[in-house]
Amino acid sequence: MNLGHFRRWQRWALFVGLGVLLLWVLAWAAVPSLAHWQIEKQGTQLLGRVVKLDEVAFRPWSMALVVRGLRIGQAGDTDAVLEPQLKVGEIEVNAALQSLVFWAPVADAIVLRDPHLLLTHRGQGRFDIDDVLDRLRGATSTGSAGSGFPRLSLFNIQIVGGGARFLDEPKSVSHTLADVRLDIPFLSNIGGKRDVTTHPRLAFTLNGAAFDTDAETAPFAKDRHTQAHFQIKGLDVSPYLPYWPKVWPVRVVDGLLDLDIGLAFRQETAPEVSVSGRVVLTRLKLHEMVDGSAQLPLVQLGELAVKIDAWRPLEEVLKLDVLSLDKPVLHVRRDAAGEINWARLQRVFAPDDSAAQVPVKRVPLYELKDFQVAGGELRWQDAATRMPAVLVLSDIDFQSSNLSWPALTASPVQGKASVQGAKLSWDGSTNLKSAQVRLKWQDFPLQTAAPYWAEFFRPALSGQSSADLSLNWRAAGEGEPASLVLKAPQIRLAAASLGPADQPAAALAELAIEQVQVDVFKRQARVGRVVLNRPDLKLSRDLQGRWMFEDWRVLAKPSDAEEKTVPDPWQLELGQVQVKGGVFKLEDLAMAGGVQMDVRDVNLSTGPWQPMATWPQMTPVKLDLIAGSQRREAGRLGFEGVFRLPSAGAGQEKATPLQLKGRLQLARFPVHQLSPYGAEWLNFDWRRADLSYAGGLELALPVAGLGLNLQGDASVENFRAFNKSDGEALLDIKALNLRGLDLGLKAGALDHLKISETALNDFFARVDISPSGHLNLQNLVKLSPATAAKSDAANPRVELGPTGLVNGRVSFSDHYIRPNYSAEVTELAGSLGALSNQPADAHVVALAPLSLRGRVAGSASLEVDGRINPLSRPVALDVRGKVRDLELPQLSPYSKKYAGNGIERGKLSADVNYRIDANAQLQATHQIVLNQLRFGERSDNVDAPNLPVKLAVALLADRHGVINVNLPISGSISDPDFRVGAILWKMALSLIGKAIIAPFSLIAGAFSGAEQLQQMAFAPGSADVDAATRQKLEAVAKLVIDKPALLLTVVGQADPDSEREALRRSQLRDSVKAEKRRRLIRDGQDASLAMDVSPEEYPALLASVYRRAPIPKPRNVLGGLKDLPKGDMEALLLAAIQVDDSAMRALAQARAQHVRDILLALGVPAEQLFVGASAARDGAQKSPLLPQVTLVVSTD
Repeated sequence: MNLGHFRRWQRWALFVGLGVLLLWVLAWAAVPSLAHWQIEKQGTQLLGRVVKLDEVAFRPWSMALVVRGLRIGQAGDTDAVLEPQLKVGEIEVNAALQSLVFWAPVADAIVLRDPHLLLTHRGQGRFDIDDVLDRLRGATSTGSAGSGFPRLSLFNIQIVGGGARFLDEPKSVSHTLADVRLDIPFLSNIGGKRDVTTHPRLAFTLNGAAFDTDAETAPFAKDRHTQAHFQIKGLDVSPYLPYWPKVWPVRVVDGLLDLDIGLAFRQETAPEVSVSGRVVLTRLKLHEMVDGSAQLPLVQLGELAVKIDAWRPLEEVLKLDVLSLDKPVLHVRRDAAGEINWARLQRVFAPDDSAAQVPVKRVPLYELKDFQVAGGELRWQDAATRMPAVLVLSDIDFQSSNLSWPALTASPVQGKASVQGAKLSWDGSTNLKSAQVRLKWQDFPLQTAAPYWAEFFRPALSGQSSADLSLNWRAAGEGEPASLVLKAPQIRLAAASLGPADQPAAALAELAIEQVQVDVFKRQARVGRVVLNRPDLKLSRDLQGRWMFEDWRVLAKPSDAEEKTVPDPWQLELGQVQVKGGVFKLEDLAMAGGVQMDVRDVNLSTGPWQPMATWPQMTPVKLDLIAGSQRREAGRLGFEGVFRLPSAGAGQEKATPLQLKGRLQLARFPVHQLSPYGAEWLNFDWRRADLSYAGGLELALPVAGLGLNLQGDASVENFRAFNKSDGEALLDIKALNLRGLDLGLKAGALDHLKISETALNDFFARVDISPSGHLNLQNLVKLSPATAAKSDAANPRVELGPTGLVNGRVSFSDHYIRPNYSAEVTELAGSLGALSNQPADAHVVALAPLSLRGRVAGSASLEVDGRINPLSRPVALDVRGKVRDLELPQLSPYSKKYAGNGIERGKLSADVNYRIDANAQLQATHQIVLNQLRFGERSDNVDAPNLPVKLAVALLADRHGVINVNLPISGSISDPDFRVGAILWKMALSLIGKAIIAPFSLIAGAFSGAEQLQQMAFAPGSADVDAATRQKLEAVAKLVIDKPALLLTVVGQADPDSEREALRRSQLRDSVKAEKRRRLIRDGQDASLAMDVSPEEYPALLASVYRRAPIPKPRNVLGGLKDLPKGDMEALLLAAIQVDDSAMRALAQARAQHVRDILLALGVPAEQLFVGASAARDGAQKSPLLPQVTLVVSTD
């Protein structure tokens, strides 16, 4: 080896080393100052801000340049004394000599320590560094255009302990970035180092939230593959809330974000991005803006955790492992216009439909393996209802798995929740084309739905609901229609009620709806069984006639929407309906007096039933109930049969009416509680009636009118009816039994009535005549003219079997007379045979045997026998009646009313016989016997005519005080003017009048046609009685002797005009008789022979009277009496007899005295005979008098 040569290289090496050392020393000494000067100078010029450095150090042996205390001043700060815009504690750059090799920047390390930036936002997108950025953009634009990213190779790039403070003046907020740590181990695009993988890391604390990021990347490799990891802990969103867009209707109020995300990127032919990791959002609160200012809660989350398995946004693929929500609170509201807040928000954030549609390149794929909600809450508020609605669904737990879209398989779902203590749960499976879900809830409070119930009904709804439902949904597709089927083994309502809690209008202990199946789209529903346990309904109607349920329904709000097509009606099929232990109360104040009825122990069973069918079928039904509030008044009703509700689906002309058919059982049913409903047709109040019935029932309500058929046994017990006017008892029936009842109505009119046997026991009836003369039993039933005409035209068939009466009582009162009259018929009993309104043959009407027995006024006996048919037209009868020993004083009101005298004593017995034949001809006889009848004195204050009733009694009564009168009546009852009562009254008046005008005819036999005995005729001018008159006096004597109560006054009469000449001749005859009597006495013969003067004796006796008469007489020439013929003598004597009024009165008096004497001679007691003042007409008297004696009959 050449030592010289070696030493030469040593020298060169030494020189080089010394040179390098010198350069290092020079660089160490010069570079810091030069760099300090140039950095401040060039930085100030470039940035337009003062740039200051505290120190620059250069270590040439390590190629390390260190800058300390770098400060960039704020705008206007000339010394950077104030808080600098940027402050860096230390910048250290370790350059590598490889930079000379690659002729590109190569650094072994670049470290920034404690950099601090102050950034201020001025508003309108302006910042306090805008001037710096503008200068930098200007410097860049004036430089030479680069050829792309510069070649470089950097190692160990670090930022340690950095930070920043951001001031946002418009928002009045500041943000602090601290503890910044950035590590980039390697960054190179030089040669073979392009594919070197680096592991950068970034960490910082932003406003107290820690961020940490690390990555593995080869940014300059061919595929630029990168894997990054981002981590954020406890990022509070509150500082960033001012930056939320004000135009958005949603506001973030609070929230914390935890992020742990991995990012993978690769690009060969096409970029590939994949994100995975976990995102946790806690304490999130979202509010919605209302009217631009008010904020209402929208969403609140305890925690939202998302575990991302793979998110490839460029491929539209999102796969989540877990999505969980802990204690989420969702607020859903509907405003008064009916719009839901979420729909409104969706409309705000929805893309513009007018925007160009981006063509879909591929079908997105979304998958979620596990979805969970724990402790959730849904708050629903509805202002669209009349009553604001608030519903809180709390304790929501929800789980689902294997969710995907497009859905390939069904995903299971399950969950639970609670509403005001009620538990809800669901489980099932679903995809986009179908869903099967089972839903259960227990004791769901119905009050929760009160606002929506109030939209349709006014009474408040309360109670609990429980159900077990299954929902089966299938979307339409492949020619199959959509399907939605709801099934429920049972739906149950418990303790449900309508109305106030203390007095509900309707309530029930339990409603169970079993085996429910509803096909929504087909509008079909089937229910296996409906059971109502202990329903309680209060059915009431107010004074205005409105039922309480008429006010239940809330009238729908008027809508301007167009009429929609009426959908097909629902088809409902009920398997069985049961009511157990029901209670109903009826209160109807609209009826006069009000209606109240309590019904309990209602048990109903019916089905199967199709209530909404077009042609409903007959449905079996069974009903039992007890009616009546008190046990002693409680009655039972039982029915078993079939029914059919009315239908109108086929039009009214073919509609099926309501029909009911089966067996009805009534046991002492208190129908009187429903009596006000009959007040419209009845003129009396019935306050008690227990109805019993056992038999068949057929009921129909067609448009033409009620159709009814009853076949069975019926009875009415304790029937009590009262007058509406005074409240007095009208009818009281202990028991009315109708056996073999067959009743039929058609079109509301009676079609037929048949009763096999009728029994009436222990009954009472009141018969009253009102002060206006109206009989109370005449119009017990109100019939309108149309109803009466309809009943008459119906001509129903009526057949009545034997009827029995036991222990009856009839009370009669007459208020038409004053004082009022009352009487009673008691112990009334009897029977009536079978009868019918149909004739036995074409011409014969069958009559039923009649037999009645009773007592009148407690003493008189009553007997009625015969045959009768009141149903025939005309009425056919042949009846005999007897009354014995009826005390007459109780009839005094009638005698005072019509005669003016009361009855003091007497008894009545009567035999009547009525017969009406087929030609409506009445033949009636009334044999009346009055015993010891005696009238009292006439009342002063009566309007009755002054009738001689006492005289009539005296005339009619025999010596034993008995009056026996027969009053026959005949006529046609078809004659509207024919009235039996009126005829009898006329006959009675005729009897009394007879006492005045023909008392002896009345005595002789009333209407038997006897000769008049009141007047005794005399020959004119004579007081002698002929043979005929004597016979009449004998008859009078016989009658008067038999009537000891009668007084007979004899009144003589004479008429001067007609009897003056006859009186002269009578006096002349008396003078002739007197002359004969003188001679007989002279001759000693019997003077009584002078009563008769023979014609032979007359001339001589006349001549003797002539000679003795002191009258002028014709004489002969000798002065002696001239012999005259008989005629001349009579003429002279008659002319001499003076007849004046006194003579006529004397004649009348003589006649009366003569009759009295004859009657006395015939045996008439003297105390019954009186001679009245004689009557002779004088000049003042104009009425003619007859030559007779009048017998005046009286009792005083």
